[in-house]
Amino acid sequence: MMSERSGRFRAIVIGSRFRPAIDVKTVLDRYNGVITEIVTGGSTGADAASRAWAADHGVSCKIIEPDWRHDGASAILNRNTELIDDGAELCLAFPMHDSTGTKDLIEKAINAGIPTTVVDSPEEIKRSTHERTIDVMPQDDQLISMTSKHIARKYQKALDELAHL
Repeated sequence: MMSERSGRFRAIVIGSRFRPAIDVKTVLDRYNGVITEIVTGGSTGADAASRAWAADHGVSCKIIEPDWRHDGASAILNRNTELIDDGAELCLAFPMHDSTGTKDLIEKAINAGIPTTVVDSPEEIKRSTHERTIDVMPQDDQLISMTSKHIARKYQKALDELAHL
């Protein structure tokens, strides 16, 4: 759904400050060559991973940070509104744990009609083996890697369709 007017494909990428970078990068790799700009926040975790991915792939990146001095406690919620108002063809959200700000952005993106993909938190995904089910924990890089592959497979069909637009 490339914007006909501008030839752009802008993606909002947002998520938990504690989300492992490999999860974000694995999903964004599926959009390589499609995304022309990433719009994200200035935090760690998912925001930082999306900024790094954009730099590594020569993709423009716009950072919209919360204005803590002006907005105080509602800075994240107001920043989320600004992200949505700035417009996008896609929203990729990477919540983890409570992720109140991420959940707020997901709701705003859906209400604005922006196609939104919520990539489940690694600890909410269980990896089954022939012996037992393994709980995926963020500190276990090998399992995070398996989780990222699971996420990529889970969203493969939608990503393939998007790549052929």
